[in-house]
Amino acid sequence: MPEDNNKIQIRENHAIAQVSSFLRITNKLLSLYDDGKYEKQAVFRANNNRTGEYKEKGIKYLNGLYWKFHQLSGVNSTPLVHNNMLLFGSESKYFFALDQQTGEEIWRFKTQKEIRSSALVHKNLVFFGGFDTYFYAIQLNNGILKWKYKTEDWIFSSPVYLDYTIYFGSMDKTFYALDSITGKLKWKFETNGWIISSPAIYKDKIYFGSRDKNIYALNIKNGDLCWKYKTEAGVHSSPAITNNVLYIGSIDKSLYAIEANSGNLIWKSVTGNAIFSSSAVSGNYIVIGSKDGKLHCFEKTNGIKIWEFTAGRAFHSSPAISDGIVYAGSDDGNLYAIDLQSGIEVWRYSTYEKIRSSVVVDKDRIYFGGKYLHALY
Repeated sequence: MPEDNNKIQIRENHAIAQVSSFLRITNKLLSLYDDGKYEKQAVFRANNNRTGEYKEKGIKYLNGLYWKFHQLSGVNSTPLVHNNMLLFGSESKYFFALDQQTGEEIWRFKTQKEIRSSALVHKNLVFFGGFDTYFYAIQLNNGILKWKYKTEDWIFSSPVYLDYTIYFGSMDKTFYALDSITGKLKWKFETNGWIISSPAIYKDKIYFGSRDKNIYALNIKNGDLCWKYKTEAGVHSSPAITNNVLYIGSIDKSLYAIEANSGNLIWKSVTGNAIFSSSAVSGNYIVIGSKDGKLHCFEKTNGIKIWEFTAGRAFHSSPAISDGIVYAGSDDGNLYAIDLQSGIEVWRYSTYEKIRSSVVVDKDRIYFGGKYLHALY
């Protein structure tokens, strides 16, 4: 005899309930094991988590200079590689697009003041901020302005993108979220100090430091404060986040490891002077530069010092890691390649220029700025 409709409906409801329960458990497990890593983008510090680790070959044995671009007054921003183009802002008030292979200029875009914000590329647009107080979106193929948004002070912070939204801070003490297509303001969050730190994204939060001594975690959708952690001095460093831990330096000389979800301190380690550099993270190693003229390498889990490397002057530049090599520029004019495990120098390249730009690694080439834009192989 055929089953009555009530029994069929009960079985269907039970099956739906089982599927729903399975989906809830699956989503929970994905959430627990999600490291917050998103699709690779052309962005400052290699990814939205700002880890400074490049999955590239890099240069274990330096051949020398591949090319050098001279039409500059200095480069303090970090260049970006995208679609065989090298993109960067300069002290000459221009934003440049160069041919990655030859170093020849493709186009340039004029602003009113220096550009120290490092760029972001998403689809056909390039985003960056300037010391003229404007945040810009320009077309990737020709350098023509798409839109610009005015803040109230210099923009040093480098942007990050997620879900049609661009995030960055300004020295007007405000953190901004703009619509990436129109440039319209979505929300903003005010602090009590300059925001030079570049934001990092992890799961449903966005993180950055401020000159008001605080590290902030905001809800990425609406800008509501989730937590803040107070250090002993201003925070210019940008956060690096992995496995639910945020690593960030402060002018109080310390490197902090903070639980990303709660804002609780896990550990802190002290260097010999102020930290303006941002961390690079690879495996169990975390490397950061200090004004004490040293690169410091710590164990990621507990903050115990593994090694330190001494240069001739301060490290304001942020280190990059690729294939077991740490690359970092110093105010002494040298770009250093350091073995990640031992801290021993592998090679150095002398520019006789103060290096504040960080390295970007692409295949077997590296690029960075000083007085000029350098390409090494």
